[in-house]
Amino acid sequence: MGPLFEEDRDPLDSGVPVPSGFFCIVVDEQENGQPRALAFIMPHVDQRVDELTGFLTTVDEIESRAGLDFFHLLPDSIENTMEEARATELWPLPTAPN
Repeated sequence: MGPLFEEDRDPLDSGVPVPSGFFCIVVDEQENGQPRALAFIMPHVDQRVDELTGFLTTVDEIESRAGLDFFHLLPDSIENTMEEARATELWPLPTAPN
């Protein structure tokens, strides 16, 4: 998780900069051992939403907008596949054992 500073916004009175949005990347290992990612970009606005799928994006998009490279230590074949994929839905929550 982190901030995005893509537009000029007035800082707080204390001088702290105000981000234009936030990103979040969640990584999970699939049953075949390959990683997968959920990547989100959310604007910094006062809104309430019930569904997060509208904020799904790619890791590549976050890297481009944030100027960061998150998974550079992975082999390129794994990194490129994971970072260019855009999830179309959230992962189901696991069922809790009784």
